[in-house]
Amino acid sequence: MSFRGRGAIEIVERAYALETTDGQWLRGLADAAAAALGTHLPVEATLYCPRPGKPFGASTRVFTTEDPDFGATWVNLYEATTAVAPDDQL
Repeated sequence: MSFRGRGAIEIVERAYALETTDGQWLRGLADAAAAALGTHLPVEATLYCPRPGKPFGASTRVFTTEDPDFGATWVNLYEATTAVAPDDQL
């Protein structure tokens, strides 16, 4: 089996590891996805908890990099994008 084939199986196996916290569960998925992609680029995994008026409200978000600027950049981008979206499209 190719590495990518095994990587896809690992992602599914991690998705079924439900006995952890949300953050640990997402970290497992992100780490498995990063390994399957094999690009050495950071991966983001986000658990969304939509609410009226805030459909893109993230309850948990993890990145596969320890660079705080990377995560902050993406969080700021999401917040800026949802801030300018008309309410009727949310």
